[in-house]
Amino acid sequence: MLESLLLLIPALPLFGALTLLCLRLPRQVATCIALSSIGLSALAVLFIQWQTASDFTPIKASWGSWLTVDTFELNFTFYLDGLSLMMISIICGVGWLIHIFSAAFMATDQGHQRFFAYLNLFVAAMLVLVLADNLLLLYLGWEGVGLCSYLLIGFWHTKRANNIAANKAFIMTRVGDTAMLIGLLLLFWQFGSLNIEHINQQAAQLPSNGELVNLSCLLLFIGAAGKSAQFPLQNWLPDAMAGPTPVSALIHAATMVTAGIYLIARHASLFASALEVLNIIAIVGTITLLLGASAAMVQSDLKRILAYSTISQLGYMFLALGVGANAAASFHLMTHAFFKALLFLAAGALIHCLAHQHNIYKMGGLLKKMPIVSVAFIIGCAALSALPMLSGFFSKELILSHVIEQGHHWLWLGGVLGGFCTAFYSARLILLVFFGPVQQVPDRPIPKLMSVVMACLILLSLLGGILPASIALQFPASTPQLSLLTHYLPIASPFLAITLAYVCWRRGVFTAPITSPFRKNFHQVLLDGWRFDSLYNTLFVRPYFSLTRINRHDIIDTFYRAIETMMVALHRLSSSTQNGSLRLYNASIILFVVVGVAWLILTGGAT
Repeated sequence: MLESLLLLIPALPLFGALTLLCLRLPRQVATCIALSSIGLSALAVLFIQWQTASDFTPIKASWGSWLTVDTFELNFTFYLDGLSLMMISIICGVGWLIHIFSAAFMATDQGHQRFFAYLNLFVAAMLVLVLADNLLLLYLGWEGVGLCSYLLIGFWHTKRANNIAANKAFIMTRVGDTAMLIGLLLLFWQFGSLNIEHINQQAAQLPSNGELVNLSCLLLFIGAAGKSAQFPLQNWLPDAMAGPTPVSALIHAATMVTAGIYLIARHASLFASALEVLNIIAIVGTITLLLGASAAMVQSDLKRILAYSTISQLGYMFLALGVGANAAASFHLMTHAFFKALLFLAAGALIHCLAHQHNIYKMGGLLKKMPIVSVAFIIGCAALSALPMLSGFFSKELILSHVIEQGHHWLWLGGVLGGFCTAFYSARLILLVFFGPVQQVPDRPIPKLMSVVMACLILLSLLGGILPASIALQFPASTPQLSLLTHYLPIASPFLAITLAYVCWRRGVFTAPITSPFRKNFHQVLLDGWRFDSLYNTLFVRPYFSLTRINRHDIIDTFYRAIETMMVALHRLSSSTQNGSLRLYNASIILFVVVGVAWLILTGGAT
């Protein structure tokens, strides 16, 4: 029975997506199909959790054979263990809440049915990704979420900026996907299989830091970095805010950007054999969390602040993976899904009630005007800032404890500094939007569905750090390197940052014009996300455009046009002999015979 339920979990949202894409339905019917498909999947996940709570053993279920070549066989097989169970719980649970929120958010949109079709398909692709027992099936889901992100980011396609943002996300993630595909081929060449369990078992028996294993893991990490917006492929994610706000919540909290974390955690034994790659992952994660947090400190667009925040929090997860703390990374993935979904949906409610206003400097004094949204934002930002006893506190402290235990003092310091920046921009956001003078009055009440969804996510953000006993996530048993400074500084730094943000707000620093040329330039650099777009335009886009201008007449086409011209000339020359004159035809035949005979005589005499 559990095997049948496992097969149904991705099949239900896929069926919902196909139904919505193929049939033209009334608005309420389309909404009902979209919500019920993912809701039934969520209930199936809950039933599996209940049935396996006392004695969990991995579950396998198969739709049948996919590909058979000689002795190599590939099946549509799903594999459920503790990691994938946690992932499908997040995808279906948080995804269902986002679907419910979307029913209110998109109630009057003309593309309502198309939106829910894409949303269902997105969830189905992500479920295939995390349940796949082989890398080719995982890659199918991997590309599926890439396609759906493109469709949803550019959902309002009548605006050119939205199309550009969708193309940017699609193209930049293709860079990582290409590297990942090469990595899959290398793994198949080494192990003769694409089965994830088999690869992990074989990799555990290999010596550390083999060249091919290192190269394969590095290529997989590049794929993960592209999908999870890590340095240097992180700058597509802020522009992905072009889609409807529930899309941003789904991408950031439950689906696409978590795929890279899952990929590495799923292949833990393989990456454990590539210690050099793990060091790279930890360093890249630290760089990314600092880049994202520092850029978020100066943003004025509400959704871009949350986008850079996601980049930063994903950096923490990669830092944890790099030091071998896979459980801590998975734990932070779970808590982050709760409070980031809360923040994005609260932002959606805020934007919905403020006539689609995104600029936080044009907001203010909304604490009393929008109390539910205010509570949601304050709790979400508190969890994001890792304030004690909230969900984000437990997972982030667990990561930093593992980092310092492994002796990575500089990486730990980067994590603490990132936490300081996170608390600073979170406090800045709360102070500018909900306190001070009123800048804009809400023009409509918050729909009840939105309030219910935010209330559920508030509870998860508050209680998400309380772990079931069956999940083996715990602080290191012995931490001899820890001192009072390393123990208390991560806890104290968010409070110091909040205090600093409050002082800056009271003195009007956030709204005061910047007069210093250095500060103004540096502020602009941060506002532009450290100008990675300009860098890539200089290194790749402009040279490509220059090449196309130089080659605007296409040198290759010139060669083929020359062949075309020559063939036309030969055709005209030969066609001139077809003039209908019998005398000319007879003369040409006689001439051909004479020349042929002469040639035979000459060649015969030579031999």
